[in-house]
Amino acid sequence: MLNKIFGSGLPEVPEPEPQKLFDKEQTTTTVITTSRGTVEVIIRTFSALTGWELRSYAKEFYSPDRDKFNAFTNAVLSHASIGGVALDSAAIQNEQLEKWQNVQAVFDAVLEHNGIEMNVAFALSNEIHVLGIQMGRTFVTSVDRILDPLRKMAEQEGAETK
Repeated sequence: MLNKIFGSGLPEVPEPEPQKLFDKEQTTTTVITTSRGTVEVIIRTFSALTGWELRSYAKEFYSPDRDKFNAFTNAVLSHASIGGVALDSAAIQNEQLEKWQNVQAVFDAVLEHNGIEMNVAFALSNEIHVLGIQMGRTFVTSVDRILDPLRKMAEQEGAETK
């Protein structure tokens, strides 16, 4: 993986299997209702780096880019399973979850179990920061334009009184 980023010359380090990162894989369960009745969903804990990566991509969930939205949704749901079947593809997710409310319930439960908060403030934090900077620059420019004629008048008056 490092070779892909930095080029050759670095030793190839195999990526660890997620289940090998813990002595005992940590899981929790949630329950959803489907046409098959009440179904137990097993939710796995992310590895440290998977959690870090998914947290950084959480903002993509609010992106208008549907491919990013779907990729993030799939990455989150793939950490859940029903009856031993991992929810790792759209076909399996549709078959097992059946309705959007169940998708949301499992999605939210996976993120909550793994300590990732999904809220608009988090998603927009960088955009709000950038917007604040742009507003400040626009304000300074606007005030400068408004005050420029007054500055020129003051300069003229100062030149006349000398």
